[in-house]
Amino acid sequence: MTEPTQVITAAEVEAEVHTLHVVFQQWFRGELDSLTRVEDALADDFLFISTSGAVVPRAALMAGIEAAAGSRSAPAEFSIEVADVSVAWRHSDVVAATYKEIQHVDGHTTSRQSSVTFAVDSSAPAGLRWLSVHETWLEPPPSPEG
Repeated sequence: MTEPTQVITAAEVEAEVHTLHVVFQQWFRGELDSLTRVEDALADDFLFISTSGAVVPRAALMAGIEAAAGSRSAPAEFSIEVADVSVAWRHSDVVAATYKEIQHVDGHTTSRQSSVTFAVDSSAPAGLRWLSVHETWLEPPPSPEG
């Protein structure tokens, strides 16, 4: 087994997950004018698997995020929480973790269980390059009828 070139702790994984979600929250609230932190963190071949099961490549994901700039600005309530970050496994320069993402939007709360795969990469922010994220609904948004 190859030893990683850089040792990443569970606390560093948790900090990176929190940090990127703070950036998303600020972006959607219209509090940031750049997605550089996200662009620098995601691998060129990053894949996002949505709660619907759609496989979204990096370019499409970034386009969607860019288009949503300020979409949750005042007077709407919007916040993102991250909870229960846990390293699931690590091997050499790859780390997998799980976390819950909770969003509060105008009095409604949604939550999803997420898994993330990172490459340990000293050139990435916080030494972690996001390779993939897969989300599953725990508490979906309310139906349009209800």
